[in-house]
Amino acid sequence: MYNFPYTIKKIYETLGIRSQFAGLAFSRLFLCSLLTTARVIDDLVPGSKCHQLDRPIFLIGHLRSGTTFLHRFLVQNCPEIRGAHLWEIAAPYKSTKILLKPLLPILRGKTFDRIYDPDIHRTGPMLPEADDIALSLRFFSGLLSWIYFAAWGHYPTTAHLENSIARFTQDPRFLPYLERLHAVNTHGTGQRAISKSFTLLFQIDLIRKHFHDPKIILLVRDPLDAVPSMLSLECRVQSKLMNFEKNDPKMKQQYIKNIYNMSILYYKELNKKIRTPGNELLVINYNYLKKRFIKTIEQLLDFCQIHPGKNFQKILKDQSSKQNNYTSHHRYSPEDFGLSKNKIQKDFAFIYEVLDEAT
Repeated sequence: MYNFPYTIKKIYETLGIRSQFAGLAFSRLFLCSLLTTARVIDDLVPGSKCHQLDRPIFLIGHLRSGTTFLHRFLVQNCPEIRGAHLWEIAAPYKSTKILLKPLLPILRGKTFDRIYDPDIHRTGPMLPEADDIALSLRFFSGLLSWIYFAAWGHYPTTAHLENSIARFTQDPRFLPYLERLHAVNTHGTGQRAISKSFTLLFQIDLIRKHFHDPKIILLVRDPLDAVPSMLSLECRVQSKLMNFEKNDPKMKQQYIKNIYNMSILYYKELNKKIRTPGNELLVINYNYLKKRFIKTIEQLLDFCQIHPGKNFQKILKDQSSKQNNYTSHHRYSPEDFGLSKNKIQKDFAFIYEVLDEAT
């Protein structure tokens, strides 16, 4: 929670006192206290030590790069792997799961459409979700917390912004915490864990050192599509969290500028990681996931050593047909955010060579 005072200070400097602060502060401090207590209780129970993850899979990419679709497709159709559902992310310890399980019948069918436009991102307690939510709930940190809150801050130079992002993405507590979360979920199942995260791009070197034979998948989408799509999603979320449309136009533009510059930094880190050789790394071009779905998934399964069931080929063909006929209802353009096609392609020129080389 050491990022909590820092984040509140950043929001206060930009937006002043907001009614949301009291609810935000109370709910986050309460949740942090609850999870800390649950961890202590679990540690006191004999035999509660979790197993080490074997060959975990990490699915990493910029927001709006197709990671949610790929993550859910694999979790729902490959019985030997297991991803964390949102309710499991909110209740990561054995003791918290015991408390929450009686409520699961009530949670089934619930969604968060009030905050997240379902045409952009559908989510709910029973759906697989990003581990970034776990980092936000437990530590008030990770890239998701930065985007939601610290991105409102004023950063006089690019270096200040990069230092702020590093503060939210390079915490050494992240991997042990996520390992424990996934170990609890996979305990006694014989399943391998799959993690979906944006933040963990900045911890790939630590992943290689921390885990036995990890498999890392980097999903890369053309920033001309991914960046405006992300800005559209986050501005709509901010309309619910911080009354985005009612803020001063300069403050809104500052927020958009910070998110855009974060994306440039993210793609630069992607570029660097992709060019670092390693047998545990697979790079997938988002366009190939759409246009050559079956071949791309088969390459991914072979790389991760996943052996799906007998009906998987039919599932692949059915999904491939859906991919070919799919039309998104999410509408956006660079101009909606004061950008242009030429500007994005110029600012992200370094990534296009990598996109052409990706699987």
